[in-house]
Amino acid sequence: MPTLDNFSLSNYGLSGPNGVKYDTGTALISTGQLSFALTNGSISNFYYAQVSGLSFKPKVIVSLDADGNYAFIYFDKTGNSPSGLYSLTANANYVKVNVSSSYVNETGFRLPAVFGSGKQVTWEAYG
Repeated sequence: MPTLDNFSLSNYGLSGPNGVKYDTGTALISTGQLSFALTNGSISNFYYAQVSGLSFKPKVIVSLDADGNYAFIYFDKTGNSPSGLYSLTANANYVKVNVSSSYVNETGFRLPAVFGSGKQVTWEAYG
């Protein structure tokens, strides 16, 4: 199972003042659920993580729990997607970002998680 270190851009000489924008932190998965719009047109309820205080809009966000399980993965405008999508890997669902309850912007993000409430996760955002 890959760890956050596998995704760290500093491993590839891309971080730092002249490289890709980067931030990291921890978040608690919510204790309540919100409705999120899926790309297949349906709506599903998920627990979520919400983070504020960013100074850039991430293009990629990766989040893991302490055991190395993915909480969420976000890719902005992947090759085959018409808009920014977030991949919910546990069920292979794709959630529309900046629609209904989810968002990613210059100051933070709210994205659904693949597991239950109250769990702490570590996230890394790349811009």
